[in-house]
Amino acid sequence: MPVNQFIMGYRAFNNINYLIKNTITDNNIDIIIEFSPNYKDIKLNFTNSKIVTYKEDIINGIQKYRIYNNNTDIFLNISKPEGILNGNYLFRYYFLKNDDDEYEYKFDQYFI
Repeated sequence: MPVNQFIMGYRAFNNINYLIKNTITDNNIDIIIEFSPNYKDIKLNFTNSKIVTYKEDIINGIQKYRIYNNNTDIFLNISKPEGILNGNYLFRYYFLKNDDDEYEYKFDQYFI
């Protein structure tokens, strides 16, 4: 998957998997994942990775995950209940130093 580019999924998915190939060898760099589904029942699940922090921007609907870089690949699974026919989501990931702050979005204004 490309780094720092938005990936969009829509409609006919039920259970989809993504692989983040971790080529970073510096343990001082974390992986940040931003996930924005159009239904709260659409879930982002992780395998074999340690999530250090999770926070949700209630106003803008963005879920943010900071994953400690343990030099392994990250497997993501996005799933939705059968009852949602047109579930959409948007996500991206990028790398950030351990002590750096994540991007903060102010839609219709600016970003920090």
